[in-house]
Amino acid sequence: MATQNTYCYSVFFAPTPNFTGLLTTPERPWTVGGTGQTCAMLTKALSRRGDTEIILLLDKEPNFTLDVAHVEIRVIQPKVSKGLPYISRLTNRRIEEDTFRHQGRRALLFFSNYLSLELAARAKTQHIPLALWINGDSLTDDSGLVPDATKRIYDGYIKSADAIVVQNEYQKQTLQRFHQRESDLVMPCIVEPPQSTQESEELKSSDYCLGETPRLLWVARSSGVKRPWMLVRLADLLPEFSITAIMSPLADEPFSRTIKYDLLHRPTVTVIDGMPHEQLAELYREDVIVINTSASEGLPNTFIEAAQAQRPFVSFEVDLGGLLDDGSQEDSCGLCARGDLNLMVQQIRELAADPVRRLHIGQNAERYASEQWNADKVAAEFIAFMDTL
Repeated sequence: MATQNTYCYSVFFAPTPNFTGLLTTPERPWTVGGTGQTCAMLTKALSRRGDTEIILLLDKEPNFTLDVAHVEIRVIQPKVSKGLPYISRLTNRRIEEDTFRHQGRRALLFFSNYLSLELAARAKTQHIPLALWINGDSLTDDSGLVPDATKRIYDGYIKSADAIVVQNEYQKQTLQRFHQRESDLVMPCIVEPPQSTQESEELKSSDYCLGETPRLLWVARSSGVKRPWMLVRLADLLPEFSITAIMSPLADEPFSRTIKYDLLHRPTVTVIDGMPHEQLAELYREDVIVINTSASEGLPNTFIEAAQAQRPFVSFEVDLGGLLDDGSQEDSCGLCARGDLNLMVQQIRELAADPVRRLHIGQNAERYASEQWNADKVAAEFIAFMDTL
């Protein structure tokens, strides 16, 4: 660990999403989505630099220890409201200072899904810039896919943030068009390189199991924007394929139960409520075609995971900022049906009949992701962005 005053940068992460389970061995079960996974990989990449301290602000201590250097868990202490006003003010001032105590000459609070007004106020009092990472296209445009209450909250984040990080050019444009804000950094996602030569060889050897009966793999939370009900239609239109749906239920239990009920009445569909990341990575390495039915995305982690396993990705509607095409290009990284379900069905059948083409598309995606979103490269860009604040 670094000694006192050896850090140049200090990065605070907001409590939500809580991705600490991805920083221990073995990893905790699959409880966070792509945002949490990206934050965990950014944390690991920043840790490898050695010049950055990472402080994870949490509401309570986890029941495990972390395995990543230069990372500290700091539990947020509640303010005092009882006792003599003068003593309370002194105590609360100390709590604010302790919350954002840091060594780096540059510091920021990085958040995406949620940031409480109280924590934002504490950061402002301590002169810590707020950096908002926008992780979905529908959060900046006028598509209407986000509930009004959520939209109002997120609009407030955009107004109050000192810096804004986006995932793609579309978010950059809609941020300027609808919010009159400029983005400060484009950070689509992060890709970790293989940890060893053995891991690379295992990935290559998995290519030999590709055949003409791939399974369809769908991974997402059970929410409206992800359109899980489309799996029912795909199961009816593609009865020759088995479909595995890794579906994380949300608080809207009636919605999740109804979707699951309909899917389980299709004999070719298997629904799994959740899965640890390590097991999920193994599933991607099987003979699968990864499918996406979302109405809106930023850059889904499912595409990254498919690319790392060199597996093809087929999207019903979103083209991931132009990254996906109709598959006719030699350097195609994945397919998009642009909202045409019959075309998606055709694309899946054509890919299933051509294992060599599936592998070629998967390799293109893996090469592109490794070059563009290498974790250490993204960490360097993130630090350069901090130097501008």
